[in-house]
Amino acid sequence: DKPIQKDIEEAEALFTQAIQLQPNLGLAWRNRAAMRIFLKKYKEALVDLEACEKLEPTEPMVYFYRGVALADNTDKRAALQAFYKALELDEKHKFSYEEMGNLHKKTKQYSQAISSYEKAQIANGKQNKIYNGLMEYRKALVFAEQQDEKRAFSALKKARRLDAFKDKRVYQDLLKAKEFSKMRYKKPFRRFVSSVTKGKKENKFLTLELRWFRMRA
Repeated sequence: DKPIQKDIEEAEALFTQAIQLQPNLGLAWRNRAAMRIFLKKYKEALVDLEACEKLEPTEPMVYFYRGVALADNTDKRAALQAFYKALELDEKHKFSYEEMGNLHKKTKQYSQAISSYEKAQIANGKQNKIYNGLMEYRKALVFAEQQDEKRAFSALKKARRLDAFKDKRVYQDLLKAKEFSKMRYKKPFRRFVSSVTKGKKENKFLTLELRWFRMRA
């Protein structure tokens, strides 16, 4: 759920061992890259992904992880190219749209961020209701950062209807997100927080599909 650095370093070492035993195992290269992104070893992660691309040139996750590494290392243009490549291979790769939205938000390109989150919802369809709720929550953060309280509340209410706040990490993020700082002490926001506080909290995102990057932004 929330691995500590020691856990991630151990996982990195085990993937290294797997690579030594079977150098053509693309999944090991890919997963070691993911661990190195966690550890902020971006150059090493990108080297791993180069090796993985030779083994798995049509695997969208190779380009997705490359985009994440490049975005975290503030190379926006190259990150977007990597996400677009992932989407060429799988037009329903919702996580690429999601990370593109996060990247646009960081660079204050708000309309592009909203559009990316909406594309992630379309790609998801009705597979996972809570995922669509998470994208509504992401949109609420964008609107709040623009001080558009009306649209922020509308997105928050949609996120609630889609059960996003049943995941305790989304709920905890709501309590501390800096984007809501100007709304936080107003009655409507306090009532909203109170309404979602009463609900049962779970770890709905702890699935193979949703993996480690669920609450990265």
